[in-house]
Formats: sequence, structure tokens, C-alpha cells
Amino acid sequence: MTVYCRIPLPVGALVPAELVRWVAWANRYTDMDVDLHQSNTGIATTRNQICERFLHTDCSHVWMIDGDVVCPKRVLDGAWDIASGVYHHLLWDSESGDPPGVVWSAWSADKGGYAPMLTLPDRPIKVDAVGAGCLRISRRALEAIPPPWFEDQFETGTFRLTLGEDFDFCEKARRADMAIWIEPKYQCHHMKNVSMLLLDVGVKANILARARKNQRSN
Repeated sequence: MTVYCRIPLPVGALVPAELVRWVAWANRYTDMDVDLHQSNTGIATTRNQICERFLHTDCSHVWMIDGDVVCPKRVLDGAWDIASGVYHHLLWDSESGDPPGVVWSAWSADKGGYAPMLTLPDRPIKVDAVGAGCLRISRRALEAIPPPWFEDQFETGTFRLTLGEDFDFCEKARRADMAIWIEPKYQCHHMKNVSMLLLDVGVKANILARARKNQRSN
């Protein structure tokens, strides 16, 4: 087997039916080592556990697929040391307070932070950061990056998250001269439930926009 594919999940978490079907397909039609990895140690520690166990196998790549991400029924291309499929995120504008917009799970460095990708290119490209929901990493890349590979970064003295474990990995990869690629034709479903709070804000914003439009037309 060449690919060590693991799906990190909290212990006792419900597994979407779509993901169960994907795992059944992968176990039947590919030569990957596919299984769930259940842990209640937090996602960063869980990802590090998966990477550590991968390094004790003879597989060439580790592929992590989040429990709320459903991939196409084909294997993500392993031509690059670090490659990601693409899926949608809801992104809240914290400065304007606007309702969340839909962006892709790839970012470019921008003014000390990261700007999300709003549209996809028609071919694979290098990016500065990706979410780790569909992330394939070669053994060569993992061995070039000092562990721990995934860490959450917090504001000093607080629990305010300043950098998630996925972006932390990407920054470490770039420091190790490992390019990060996205495959725009490998589009996954991100099975998110929008909170009632976000839904309420979105509905109110839509009502307000329509009211303003009506005022202008009158």
C-alpha cells in the first residue's frame, strides 16, 4: 500500500453516511490503508498521532480527510509532496460584521495575514496555506518538517486562537521549502451545519438589503 489514509474523529462522533460510503468505496476499489482515527485529544494532537503512526509504516504518503469532508470517488493526485483537495468554508467578516461568505479552502499570504481564494483556477497551483480537511503529505515532506507538525497558536496569556493547526503546518512546510499545491478539480463536499445564530444574521441582513432596495425604488 502506498497511501496511509486516516479520518480524524472525536470518540463517539457521528459519522456522516456519505463518508461511510466513501470509506467503503476506498477499501474496495483502492489499495490504500483507510480507517477512522478516533481521539479526544484535540485536532492538532490527533493529526500528530496520525503522522507518527504513518512514519512507522512503509507507505509513501499520509492522507488526512476530516470527518465532515466527503471526497470524490477517486484518489487525490500524489504528484506533489503536499497536496490538498478543495472545499468550501464560511468566512465571517469580523471587521464589518457582515454575514459569512463562501470561500475556498486555500489562502495566499496578504499583509501579514491570509486572503482566501474566492474563485478556483482551472489547473493545480501553489498556494500559501490550505485547510487540512483533505490533505495529502509525502513521507519526504513530513521528514523535512520537525515535529510536532501541527500546533494551535494562541495569543499570549489567553485562549484566543491566532493560528490554527492547519495554517501552522503550512507555515512550517514553507520554512522547510516544501511547496503546497491545490488540485482545483478535486472538489469535496464540506458537510457543515450552519448555526442558528449565523442563519439569523444572514436572514436579517437579507431583509435589511431588500428593505433598502425598496426604499430606493420608492
